[in-house]
Amino acid sequence: MATQEGRFSDTAPNQSRLSKSRLTFHCIKKCWKPASEPVILSDRQRELVSDSIEEVCAFRGYDLRALNVRTNHGHVVVSKSVKPEKILNDLKAYATRKLRGEKAVASDQKVWSRHGSTRYLWKPKQVQSAIEYVLYGQGDLPFEPNKV
Repeated sequence: MATQEGRFSDTAPNQSRLSKSRLTFHCIKKCWKPASEPVILSDRQRELVSDSIEEVCAFRGYDLRALNVRTNHGHVVVSKSVKPEKILNDLKAYATRKLRGEKAVASDQKVWSRHGSTRYLWKPKQVQSAIEYVLYGQGDLPFEPNKV
C-alpha cells in the first residue's frame, strides 16, 4: 500500500507571519457514508480531496500550512482571519464537488461527517507542532525516505 504524501505550503510558520489578525487552525474532517458507515477513500479519492483543498485555499486566500488526507479523514493546518467553521465548510464543499465531478463518489452520497474538529493555534510553537503532527504523526512517513 502506498503512503499518502503529506503536503504543505512553502510558507514555514514563523513569528513574523503570525499575527493576531491571522488565526491558524488545525482542522480534522471525518468521512462518513449514509447510515453512519465510515467512508474509506481510495488513493485516487485522496488525491482528489488533496487537490481540492489546495484549490480552495488558493482561491479563498487561505494560507495552507500542512495537509494530509488519510483513508477516512483529513488533517489540515490553515491560517486566515476567518472563523474555522467557514474554512472547514469550504474545504468539505470543494472536496465533495471535486469527488462528485470526477464521479469518484455517487452524486447523492454523504461524504463528510457533520462539522469536524477545529483548534485555534495562537503561538508559533503550536503551529509548528500541528504541522509536524499533520505531516509526520500519522503512523507513516509522508514522503519517500530517499527523496528528501
